[in-house]
Amino acid sequence: MKGRNNVKISVTFKIISAMLVVFVIPFQVILKKPLMKGTIDFITWIQHRRTHSGIYFFELFQYFGDGTLLNVVGPIIYNFLHPKRSSVIIISSTIVHFFGNFFGTLLQEERPFWYSSKVRPELCSKGYGNPSMTILITATFMPMLFIELFHKHKYRWVGYSLLIFIILMGSISRVYLGGSFPHQVIITLFLAFSFVTLYFSLNKDISKLCFNSCYGYYKNRMYLVKWVIFSFALMILEGIIELVIYVTPSNYAKIISNAVTHCDVNYNPNGKYNLQNSLEIFFGVGFAFGCMLSSKYLSIYWITTEWWKRIFRAILASGINFGIIVGFNYISTDNFFSEVVVHHIVPNFLCGFLFTGFMPFALYKTSLIGRIKPIVDTEHAISKFEDKAII
Repeated sequence: MKGRNNVKISVTFKIISAMLVVFVIPFQVILKKPLMKGTIDFITWIQHRRTHSGIYFFELFQYFGDGTLLNVVGPIIYNFLHPKRSSVIIISSTIVHFFGNFFGTLLQEERPFWYSSKVRPELCSKGYGNPSMTILITATFMPMLFIELFHKHKYRWVGYSLLIFIILMGSISRVYLGGSFPHQVIITLFLAFSFVTLYFSLNKDISKLCFNSCYGYYKNRMYLVKWVIFSFALMILEGIIELVIYVTPSNYAKIISNAVTHCDVNYNPNGKYNLQNSLEIFFGVGFAFGCMLSSKYLSIYWITTEWWKRIFRAILASGINFGIIVGFNYISTDNFFSEVVVHHIVPNFLCGFLFTGFMPFALYKTSLIGRIKPIVDTEHAISKFEDKAII
């Protein structure tokens, strides 16, 4: 069945992943100060050798790790991948992104231009430096997607070569543009490797959980309540660490002074961006709500239409999602709490819900969706839809 692309993870990979999590990643916490001090001159050396063409080239790779990537790419994945696989990638990615920001808040590592005023960043990236969320998103979401697409393909080496190139260039870009220390890049790649290894090691269980969370309205709708509770619990945990447990560094005045030397005077070198960015998990909640609602009236195979219709739906949903993110950020807020709700929770939920819950019903009277009843989702009737053109 196309619903799950089984990828076997070797024992060696699992052992390496476990060793990274247990030993290497925690050990760098002890060495972070010497590592920062020992590589800051290297970063400034690179800075003096930047070129305009090099800056423009490496800035392109920031889009692969942008925090709003799923809001735009999610509708494309949903319309072209098998519904059992798209739900796993999208929901898993939002959870990985949360824990990346969570670890960043725990480690509270400075960026190079926080550490020294000699470093001139090109992008003035926000949030803590380790893990680098740009690299973590690129090195987890992209492998999940590429391995699902190319694992059984004859020319998979082409896809994997492109994947390695994107991750490698994205990693180099963080140091080249002055956004991360070299050790932060390496640790983030280790963390991404561990996340991806865990994802494929538990893929069967994760697939079952995601399928039950998104489809089978009458049988599984209580999963939605669990996801809401789970998401708000994670949000509260992240908020407690950032707003309650966080201790202002003794050299915070110097950190601010260094950061605003080359960035906007209102730039804040703290972890509030990590907290805000972690709320992308509500994109996953909106996605699950939309899928569950549509599964009450439509088959999970309502996406099985001609290619041009899928392209139209994907472009339409991606465009509207982008408009939602931009539009909500123009709404003025009075305090941090209202900013979190209006600029992050609500738009992320709406973006996830739009192309899975709203669009199927908005387009139902047209021929742009497959008006297939949920009765076909039973195993005896599923085969003819499995054979349709689903990646």
